[in-house]
Amino acid sequence: MRGPTGVLVAAAAAVLSVAGLLCVGCAEGPPAPAAPRPAGAQANANAAANPDGVQVAGEASEPPPIVSGDPVLMAEWAKDVAELRKDAQAGSAPAQYVLAARVVLGRGVPKDPPEAVAWLRKAAEQGHAEAQFRLGESYNLGQGVAQDDGEAVRWYRKAAEQGHAEAQFGLGLSHYLGQGVPKDDGEAVRWYRKAAEQGLPEAQFCLGVCYQLGDGVLASQSAALEWYSKAGESYLKEGKRDHALTCYDRMKALDAEHFLTRQLYAELYPREP
Repeated sequence: MRGPTGVLVAAAAAVLSVAGLLCVGCAEGPPAPAAPRPAGAQANANAAANPDGVQVAGEASEPPPIVSGDPVLMAEWAKDVAELRKDAQAGSAPAQYVLAARVVLGRGVPKDPPEAVAWLRKAAEQGHAEAQFRLGESYNLGQGVAQDDGEAVRWYRKAAEQGHAEAQFGLGLSHYLGQGVPKDDGEAVRWYRKAAEQGLPEAQFCLGVCYQLGDGVLASQSAALEWYSKAGESYLKEGKRDHALTCYDRMKALDAEHFLTRQLYAELYPREP
């Protein structure tokens, strides 16, 4: 989504990715554990039910696995893509976004990152917030388009101004790192807070780090504990216990006896009835 060093751990290489978000300055935080994948026919059934691995109006999820090249499944996807392409060509932003997901994942059509970016751009230019965020991601990572921090920030900002939490976090991260925009810890904190207040744990954690270190905000141990606690609870709700443990370790180092520290500990290690 790390002991205090006076600055967030140098994380110029840290970026948002489609697979998930990792907080800059959280170098010792473990990567998100991989979810167990269903096998055989069940996996193909799951993939058929959600061929894009995305929600048009919400957050993207992990692409469904394909265990075997089921010809029936592939034919169904190809048919779906044909219908999507008609709607996308007619100007439907949601269809353009979903078609981009199909193209980048190779669902019913050969993988083609540049084509996916082209469809993302069409949806993004119509104001589709998720497409704007994903287009920013594409520029950030150089996937399907030349890497360009300035363009990444431009599209993050468009989505962030519509209230897209991950884009808000990405914009805050860009301001903290000075990637594509002048380094500004205060702006980083402002955008982290917007995402954190929507419940994004990576932003909550980074806001806690900023309060702990006094980066872009007046240092406050109590505020740091509050945001680490929120991040820990959010991670537990997402099933990311290792990330919640990282939050607890931060809190324990600040004040092991604080009620929020003890509360998160109790949630991490519930007593058996």
